[in-house]
Amino acid sequence: MAADMSLLPRAEDLDDLLERDRDDVLSVALATDPTTPENQAVRPAYLIWLENALRDLLRDLPSPRRRVARPLAQRVTAYVRTWKPAARGLALFAAPDLWRVYPVQVPLSNRVRFGLPDVTALLEALDACPPYAILAVDTRHARLAVGYLGNASLLAEETLDLHTEHWRQTAGRRPTAARRMGEGAGRGTQRDPFEARRRAHVQAFWEHVAAETARLLAERGLGALVVGGPEEAAAAVARALPPQARRALVGTVPLPRYEGLAELLQRTVQAAVEAERRRDRELVAGVLEAQGTRAVLGWPAVDEALRQRQAHLVVVEPSRLAHHPELPRLVRRAGARLELVHPDAAAPLAACGGIAAVLKSPSTSAG
Repeated sequence: MAADMSLLPRAEDLDDLLERDRDDVLSVALATDPTTPENQAVRPAYLIWLENALRDLLRDLPSPRRRVARPLAQRVTAYVRTWKPAARGLALFAAPDLWRVYPVQVPLSNRVRFGLPDVTALLEALDACPPYAILAVDTRHARLAVGYLGNASLLAEETLDLHTEHWRQTAGRRPTAARRMGEGAGRGTQRDPFEARRRAHVQAFWEHVAAETARLLAERGLGALVVGGPEEAAAAVARALPPQARRALVGTVPLPRYEGLAELLQRTVQAAVEAERRRDRELVAGVLEAQGTRAVLGWPAVDEALRQRQAHLVVVEPSRLAHHPELPRLVRRAGARLELVHPDAAAPLAACGGIAAVLKSPSTSAG
């Protein structure tokens, strides 16, 4: 499904929310998948859940905070009542001078919170569907798209125009009948100059596509690439990628010609997700290996490392964010990075509460 990427949450948007020093934000995440029967009713399930959750939230707030939260809850409810669901998830952030709406094509967990901005649901979605580049290429066409949060958006498109009607069919001495028939395959056998010229143009096209793909990957900060197309084309472009872009290549998949963006996403997303899961497993293994020297395990140790600004990277299993909703804010303010890892990859961290931190090197901490 093609989408306007400007409507989707970016990492910078979440950072901006986390940086806001305020506790008057109503954060809402809803599972709005329009294909589920319960969301096709006149009063869809997500609206019923929202109304009940907001009623309970307002009831439990102290009176001064309830006066701030009530008009925000009314605005959110009015918006959701008239919203025509075309996305599987909806996130909203509302405050007296703040209003942000993010529809996403991945399921979100139902959540409501008033206070500090709660970006947990969006962080989980970003981990489940990390952004990646999709390159679909054949002998005449190439398209580069971004897959992100269940959407695909076209970045660039190239077409090879050969204009072969202006080419001479042969060059030099005409081949003998034996050569035309493919006989006498010794030294005298030569490829048809017309075909050789066509192949040279196609190879140059693939090399150009590889160079442009590398440029756009660097420009957009995309760290994963899936190449698809007929086997020969996909393999040729993969070989022609510059070293840094080749390191971003996580898979090649067979693709029919002229697939739409939705089909490209559907055929390539599994390769991207599997690559992310491999990365999660490697990350957790590295953390465990560094335990006792450059890594600490468990919430008390991680919390202390963050408050002392000693943490470089915090690794957490997504469900643990519900127990520590302040974690993204703490990580951001400590100058560290937060990495959510898939529950399967995080299994070795279960004994320490599914959370760990890699510490800064002594020279970095001293600086």
